[in-house]
Amino acid sequence: MRKILLSCLFTAGFSAIAAAQCTPGPNYGNGIYPDTTTNFVRGCKNTPYEQVVSIKVPADTAITYAGTSITAHFNYIEVQGVSGLPTGFDMQCNPNNCKFLGNDVGCAVIAGTTSEVGTHNLTFSLNANLTTDPLPVVGPQTINQPYQLTSYRIIIDEECTTSTTNLTNNASFEVFPNPAKGLVTISNLSDDGSVKSIHIFNAEGKVVKTFFTENNSIQFLSSNFTSGIYFVKVIQKNTQETVKLIIE
Repeated sequence: MRKILLSCLFTAGFSAIAAAQCTPGPNYGNGIYPDTTTNFVRGCKNTPYEQVVSIKVPADTAITYAGTSITAHFNYIEVQGVSGLPTGFDMQCNPNNCKFLGNDVGCAVIAGTTSEVGTHNLTFSLNANLTTDPLPVVGPQTINQPYQLTSYRIIIDEECTTSTTNLTNNASFEVFPNPAKGLVTISNLSDDGSVKSIHIFNAEGKVVKTFFTENNSIQFLSSNFTSGIYFVKVIQKNTQETVKLIIE
C-alpha cells in the first residue's frame, strides 16, 4: 500500500509560515506541484524566501487489503511535521490544519529568512486516512497510512545571484509588454500540457509571486507590484530560464 500512495500522491512536497499565505490554484490532476524533479526554488542568505506549492489529493485509489484488491477512498492527507528546514523557516498550510481532503485542492508555502547557506534536505511526515469499500463480514474499514517524504530540498546560496545575474539569452518564453504597465502576459510556454512553475523575484532576490499553469500562457496585473526591476523565472520540462521585467 505504501507504494500505491507514493505513486498516486507524493510526487512533490510542501509547506509555509504564519505570515505567508497561499490560495489554492486550479486542479492539475492528482499530485503535488512542483514535483521532485523540479524541486523547490533556490534562495539566498539573509533574503526573504517563499515557495508556494499546489496540492491535489485524489478521490480514491486501488489497494490490497487482507489479500483482497479493493478501492479505498481518501478522507484526507495530513502533513504532521517537517524537519530539515533552515533556521528561520517555518510551515503553514491552507487549510490551516494541514489536512488536505480527498478529491480537493489545497496549497502550502515555505517562507522565512535564514543565514544558513547550503543544501537543506527536508523530511515531511505525512499520514493518509482512507476508508475502504465494504469488505465481507466486517464492512468498510478506516485505514491510517503514515509516510515520510524525503525527496525535497532547499538550496540557500551565499549571494542573490539566482535571479539577478543568471539571465537567459534568447529565452524560449516571452514577457510583454516590458516595461510593463497594466496587464502582463507570459507566453510561448510549453504546449505539452505539463505543469509550469513561474516565479517572480524582486531586485533583492525575494520570490514575490508564484504561478502554476498547464497552459502555454498566463496573465497578471502589474498593479499588484510596486514599480521596479523584477526577474521572471520559468521552470518547465526540467529547464530553468530567467528574464528581467521592469514594472512602471
